[in-house]
Amino acid sequence: MPIPLTVDPIKEEIVHELRRIAGLVDKITVSDNPVRDYRELTEIRNRLKRVGDVLDKGVSAKHFTAAQIRSLAASFEAIGAALEKAI
Repeated sequence: MPIPLTVDPIKEEIVHELRRIAGLVDKITVSDNPVRDYRELTEIRNRLKRVGDVLDKGVSAKHFTAAQIRSLAASFEAIGAALEKAI
């Protein structure tokens, strides 16, 4: 069963936090160390692109399928794993 899009008061807080995170990520400086290729950052970027693609499809359809929700969850889990590897 598709999950419908609804207006939720928490949505604005989510949008605010995502904008805040984007601003902070923009301020992160990565050294130009040729020894390190930052695979974790590449993985995080790719997963965030997937999240955006899934959200775009769900918004266009005005609902999210269970498969799309699972895809979002898997992407966020992979982002967490990439962050753990980066430590």
